[in-house]
Amino acid sequence: MSGGAPGEKPHKSRIISFSGAIQPGATKVLRSACCAAVNERVTHLTVLLSSGGGSLDDGFALYGFLRALPLDLTMHNVGMVGSVANAVFLAGKRRLAAPHAIFFYHDLNWTYSTAQTLAQTTMTEHGMLLDSGRARIKALFKLHAQLDHALFESPQFFKEPLIHEPSAAKAAGVIHEIEDAAVPFGGQILNIDWS
Repeated sequence: MSGGAPGEKPHKSRIISFSGAIQPGATKVLRSACCAAVNERVTHLTVLLSSGGGSLDDGFALYGFLRALPLDLTMHNVGMVGSVANAVFLAGKRRLAAPHAIFFYHDLNWTYSTAQTLAQTTMTEHGMLLDSGRARIKALFKLHAQLDHALFESPQFFKEPLIHEPSAAKAAGVIHEIEDAAVPFGGQILNIDWS
């Protein structure tokens, strides 16, 4: 890691605003911004997150990447965090939500970008991967939150749609506090809008 120019004081905190789908192009930009923060010896990173979800593979890989960062990470839901974006959100050591934000849990799905001919085994494999993704998200909630046991153990959790307002998310341990995001004057902020 480079520390910048000799005598240069490292920035202690940085804010990244990420809005859009969890997909390889967008998360590559986010990873690069995080790596730049680490190389510049940033000690605290806040990600302002609003995402309805996206790629399961990319979401779980991003969760692992964010957890590996050698800095304090705050995730702040500033709109909606849905589907696999919940896994990404749970990577934060500190987790916040704006008063108007929501958390959306729903069944996972598989998107084919082009017409394809599928064998039955391929369809079975995709079903297995969706079941595995659901189980992994539930495992992350179990690790990082204190969801109501009846809700968490229900076979319908992450199959039937459910919205958590910030107060319900706080009661469930998904977030630590409800507060508006604040970007200080002169603060370092990077915007990643991948709509």
